[in-house]
Amino acid sequence: MPEFPIRLTAGGEGEQVAEVEGHGLFTKVLIDVLQEMLKNQTPLTVTAPQLYDAILRRVPSESGKNQHPAFGQLENLRGHVLF
Repeated sequence: MPEFPIRLTAGGEGEQVAEVEGHGLFTKVLIDVLQEMLKNQTPLTVTAPQLYDAILRRVPSESGKNQHPAFGQLENLRGHVLF
């Protein structure tokens, strides 16, 4: 598991990310995954690696293998990071 701070991005470097239903595919899948987790677990406790694993199972296949979310340690951190 990477040390903090971490990054979770919609796609790999240089990839064009897919848009669906008015927003990005990554955002759609993230919302779907969180809603599914919330239905199955109360209170909701999820780690970043668990969230990434769930997203990674869906985004590449739903994008035709054109989009690959990335997870790891932030490098060259500049500016503000909000979540």
